[in-house]
Amino acid sequence: MPYTPPRPPPSQAQSPALPGGPRSPPPPRLVTTATGGGSNGTNGNTDPEKPTGATILALFDVPGNWSGKGQHVEFARNEHIPLEEGMSLGRGASADVHEVVCRGVKIARKQIFCSRRMKIEDVKRELDILRKLDHKHVVTLLGSYTQRMVLGILLFPAAVCDLGVYLDELDEDLRSGNSELGEAMSKICERLGIPANLYHARERLNRIYGCLAHAVQYLHDNDVRHKDLKPRNILLDRNDGIFVTDFGLSRDTTDASTSVTNGIERGTYKYCAPEVARYEPRGRAADIYSLGCVFLEINTVHRKLSLVEFDTFRTKNEDHSFQNSPEQLKEWMNRLRAVPTSNDQGVFDLMDLVEKMVAESPTDRPVIAKVIATLKTLGGDIYFASCCSVPPTIDKEFRDLLTKYRKVKMYYFEKVAETEKLEAALQDERTKVQEIRIAKAADTERLEAALEEERMKVQDMAEEILALKDSAKTTSLNSMVEYGISPVFGGNVSYEAIYPSDPLADDIFRSLDEGSGSKGYLTRSDTVAFFGTRLSAYNIEQIWNLADVDSNGRLTREEFDIAMRFIPPGHRDTAVHLDLPEILPSELVPPSMRKSHQPVPGYQTNIRRQKTKKWIESKTVDYGGDDWGDDDDY
Repeated sequence: MPYTPPRPPPSQAQSPALPGGPRSPPPPRLVTTATGGGSNGTNGNTDPEKPTGATILALFDVPGNWSGKGQHVEFARNEHIPLEEGMSLGRGASADVHEVVCRGVKIARKQIFCSRRMKIEDVKRELDILRKLDHKHVVTLLGSYTQRMVLGILLFPAAVCDLGVYLDELDEDLRSGNSELGEAMSKICERLGIPANLYHARERLNRIYGCLAHAVQYLHDNDVRHKDLKPRNILLDRNDGIFVTDFGLSRDTTDASTSVTNGIERGTYKYCAPEVARYEPRGRAADIYSLGCVFLEINTVHRKLSLVEFDTFRTKNEDHSFQNSPEQLKEWMNRLRAVPTSNDQGVFDLMDLVEKMVAESPTDRPVIAKVIATLKTLGGDIYFASCCSVPPTIDKEFRDLLTKYRKVKMYYFEKVAETEKLEAALQDERTKVQEIRIAKAADTERLEAALEEERMKVQDMAEEILALKDSAKTTSLNSMVEYGISPVFGGNVSYEAIYPSDPLADDIFRSLDEGSGSKGYLTRSDTVAFFGTRLSAYNIEQIWNLADVDSNGRLTREEFDIAMRFIPPGHRDTAVHLDLPEILPSELVPPSMRKSHQPVPGYQTNIRRQKTKKWIESKTVDYGGDDWGDDDDY
């Protein structure tokens, strides 16, 4: 029913006297403007027809004197309590909450039923916490009383419903597939003062995040940890009103040296942090984890995913708690990220923040001030009601920064696209180069195989030529011995050192020259490769030094003929050193390399030399093209 301020008593009337004291002055008129609540505002109320916690207290002759007997009253067993009880607002294992009327104003009364194991003194901690709190999003303590084993706590406001009921009813309507709200949710929206349709019911959820975070920040700034944050302990009222309640497990750390405790209390297991579930030391970060769980349920309903499905999805071994299934939480948050929202101001997704809030390690979770700042960055004023929105100047600065960010973001993605394009082109070029390398490698292998095949052919030809040469030399020597002719040119050369010119030397030279590229000469390596199967390395070096007449590192056809003159017929033993001269006899110097009219030593007039000359004439070539006997012949 609408709130009607109590009529003030006549000016001549006197208030009843308090026992043992003077009469109290008449209560003042109710102040209905949106003031009060100290520097922290008006409990989120902007309705001039609805009181605030401050205006309720203003009704009392003494602040908190709700009954005329003080803020806390101990009533006798049968003594009347001046409260008019209304409908039930909730019930727990050891407490219930009813709507009551006090001095014409609807408030909430929480009754805690104590037992032998739970004494009244033990549950008064909630009163001690509430007495020091004064914030627009925290319930206001109006007073308290005891009667036998019952502790009554009077709180403002008597809200429309708690967040848990709101989420459950809206989730059920969304899952039904109907385009309109059900009867229960419609009544809740009507009492909250919002249009009874799905859109406005969902958008109401967006304005809870920031106000709820401000409430937790106020608690932490005043050294209070709630320790049992959950949807059932968050009240919703008209005009975007939101209130944190139920401080039965809260702890005041004002006088403590640290905000971390080792107590065994852990609040509601479903929403508690991992360290709380393990009974480990916990601090303010445990509240952040629970707040993240609440945010996750709010966002699940807002994005039209099912709370029932979420509960089933994360349940493991019949454990419905959030902390028991971190991997399922991450997967569920990824599902939420995939659902588009109508928030066009956000630069990141809200789940990016929630994922940090429900981190396994307390040190990885953000502090509450960081949570608020991130909410502002994510959505501007979307996640805040008007009571917690920022001033216009700050909002303008934020929007300017957001515009700059979007420009930078667009530039960034353009550069990313350009980079990806260049990387793709570079990869294409790399592929082409690799294909060319593979093709060239195949060609190289083919050419090397062909070259090796030609080398083998040349080697076979050389072997055949050597075999023919050995046969010819043997025949020539036998003939010389038969006629008594010595195969020696000069007296300064060993008898077995020099042999007649090989008629196959020209063929051998041509074959080796073609095998090495038809250069017209043989290199040292060409010669060593040929002689290596017939002579020792020592003799090969000697023959090279003797045959390379002009010392230019090459053997011409004439010089190769000189080298062949030092190889005995049929010689194949590379371990035997031949007895070779130290210098080349002048008789073996090719005519083209002699000086003009240089006499050729060794051509004596004795018969033996003449016979040798005649034999050579029959076996060699006239270098000068004239008759034998001139100075250019051998």
